[in-house]
Amino acid sequence: MPLGFRRVLALSIFNLSLISQALAQSQVENSPAAPEVKDFAVALVRVKSVQEQEQLLTQKESTSASLLAALKALSDPLVQKGDLNEALRISRLAVRVAEKSGDRMQLALALYEVGAIQARRIPPEQALDYLEKSLAIFEELGAKREQARTLLYMATAYDNERRRDVAIKTADKALALSRQLGDKELTARIFNILGTSHTELGNTETAFEYFEKARVLSEEVNDKSTLTQVFNNIGRLYTAQGRYAEGLDYLQRSLKIAEEMGSAGDRRSLAGKLQSIGLIYRRQGRLDQALAYARKSLTIFEETDDKFGVTNLHNNIGVIYKAKGSYAEALEWFQKAMQGYQALKVTPGIARSFNNIGDTYRLQGRYDEALENLQQGLRLREQMGDRGGVSLSLNNLGRLYQ
Repeated sequence: MPLGFRRVLALSIFNLSLISQALAQSQVENSPAAPEVKDFAVALVRVKSVQEQEQLLTQKESTSASLLAALKALSDPLVQKGDLNEALRISRLAVRVAEKSGDRMQLALALYEVGAIQARRIPPEQALDYLEKSLAIFEELGAKREQARTLLYMATAYDNERRRDVAIKTADKALALSRQLGDKELTARIFNILGTSHTELGNTETAFEYFEKARVLSEEVNDKSTLTQVFNNIGRLYTAQGRYAEGLDYLQRSLKIAEEMGSAGDRRSLAGKLQSIGLIYRRQGRLDQALAYARKSLTIFEETDDKFGVTNLHNNIGVIYKAKGSYAEALEWFQKAMQGYQALKVTPGIARSFNNIGDTYRLQGRYDEALENLQQGLRLREQMGDRGGVSLSLNNLGRLYQ
């Protein structure tokens, strides 16, 4: 090992948490790279500055596919754990390694990994930029399976951007390719995102049809990761219809699978399931249970640095305290949610926060403050063309004069 390499390795500080480090290093042991390549990959990740990483890369005679495989082996468990920031840092490093290699397929795969991680976020920052670049290369190389996977994550990103019509068109393209390939696991995942987009558009029957197709295929190929998502989505759909017993049944099935998967599962997904169960308890008036599940979910979102998830839970906890008549506590949580939505620039969330804060002020008898917040929420919802939200804001304004 060159002296410069050892010096940088000795001086560097591993910025993974101890848990993330253990996960990553155990995973990299099973990667196809040679031992020296694995060591080099770990050294690259340990180095914080891009400049020092570049210095290390210049000492390496080649940037082979095995190095990229080792970097992916470091990133994958972080994605499962929910540590997307660290996974992104490693995946962006892999893009630079792939660019130096001159291997177009490896570059496309590296770009895809960054885009796929970003697509999970709300908002999915830069996801489409990376995915579109990777898709262009996959099309150039005639890599149909990779094209289908990329289109799936593009559909996910569009859905998270609330561009549901575009998400459905993109998922349909992915579906055509996956069916040509006969890839049932991928097809199940595409059916699931189609169901999700149709749910948000209010196409309930179509959504149920897609979720059922996804369920059948994911059970057939024993894909527990997709199956737990499908059960969760069906549960949420039943909940939105007010069919709480059926919704709770599916959500508990989803949670059971997620818990059985343990460390192989997605921590953020687990938090979402806990959140959904808490929502049902809240709507059933079982407020103590709702609060317990909301706090469990909040803890995981905080551990995984999911700012959007944390902000949503701040709002949900505020709603629970409001329902309990604890208005001071409710305002505290709603104001935390407002700060989060403003930092993330999530306009629907900001409008919701104005509405929740305003209505809580009304319940406290602070009518001037209530009017100011409700009017701000109404203006935002009118600007967005949110008819349902406008109706809710007008209803709350009307209560001020009752």
